[in-house]
Amino acid sequence: VAVFSVVVTVAFATILVWFWKHPMIKSGQREWLLLICIGAIIAELSQLFTFAAPWAMMCTTREFLLSIGSSVMLTAMIAKLWRLKRIMSATTASMKGIKNKELAIYVAGRNALLVVFLIAGAIFSPYHVESILRYTDNGDPVTNLECTRDRAWPHFGASAFIALHAIYACLLANEVRHLPSALSEGGFVFVAVYNASVSAGVAWLFAATDFSASSKATVLSVALLFACTGSVVLFLATRFHVLFTFPKGTDWKRFILDSDMSAAGSRRSSLWRSTNTGD
Repeated sequence: VAVFSVVVTVAFATILVWFWKHPMIKSGQREWLLLICIGAIIAELSQLFTFAAPWAMMCTTREFLLSIGSSVMLTAMIAKLWRLKRIMSATTASMKGIKNKELAIYVAGRNALLVVFLIAGAIFSPYHVESILRYTDNGDPVTNLECTRDRAWPHFGASAFIALHAIYACLLANEVRHLPSALSEGGFVFVAVYNASVSAGVAWLFAATDFSASSKATVLSVALLFACTGSVVLFLATRFHVLFTFPKGTDWKRFILDSDMSAAGSRRSSLWRSTNTGD
């Protein structure tokens, strides 16, 4: 499952980069779409460490990859959603303040703060490997090597950080779900963000339980398939569908401007054109 998730996400990211200069991709805020893919890949790679015999550095690396990947994906979603929200509500004059550079600083700052939380957790409560005695369904004792830590509270900072960003992303997604679009993009984005947040939440809650390491690995892999790969597909599928099904010679810029994506005739029309069809 983990390998399948990575392969699918990498495939979508590759298609995105291949058509990087295409108007349909440019109009979808391509930088944030690519960053969402990168975050998803990082989070999914964490599960590849669950198939080897555990050791302390591997346990720490897995937590770092899972946390950083989830955070990169969520903060990129927030940047895209926040920009969509501004487009829907701003005036033409205030739109000049929306720059990808400013959003990039926000994303970089938030993820740098997460790294600080992760480092603090690794210092004050490092992972170590212990032999855990468990029992099979038949009552037979089985000893497993599993990642453990003496104190959980030093790791709460990173978990709370990701949870708060997931909640904020859901609130923003709720506001843009009715975005005028021939592609119903607002609805797909809404489902993608809620899917990522709920699936990640289930995964984190399950990880805190006392199930065996193999059971946790299976559930986390499936949860990440929905949270990461599923969200990437929802964010990109509609644009890829139009990209591959529309006939050659389509006037893409005219399609983007004349469709209800631009809410032609309304105040949002000029705002959408000025911010999503340029370089």
